[in-house]
Amino acid sequence: MDSSAAKMTLQGMAIQQAAIDFGNGQTLPFTPCKRGYIPMVNGQRMYACSFHDKARAKRLAKENEVFRDGEVDLNVFWNPKEQVDSEHMEDKVEKEEEEGKEEDLKDCKGT
Repeated sequence: MDSSAAKMTLQGMAIQQAAIDFGNGQTLPFTPCKRGYIPMVNGQRMYACSFHDKARAKRLAKENEVFRDGEVDLNVFWNPKEQVDSEHMEDKVEKEEEEGKEEDLKDCKGT
């Protein structure tokens, strides 16, 4: 059975997907980290949250920077071109949302 958080928040959906991918679909075989991941901090690439960054960077260095099955390739976050494209996409989504609100207001007023 899904929890409401698993359907309502991005973090909840990510944890549920991790439970499906790495656990039995209900729970994870490990405690998920509750800290946020920020791809770049003070111009430095981050491999994980500030708590787990050094350990994950060490593991990736040992494994020749190869991400494991199910892991997101962090180069997606670090590539400046893709970050610019992502920012443009966010602007586009925000603009479309604003336009949608304006249309809803017009519909309510009957104009």
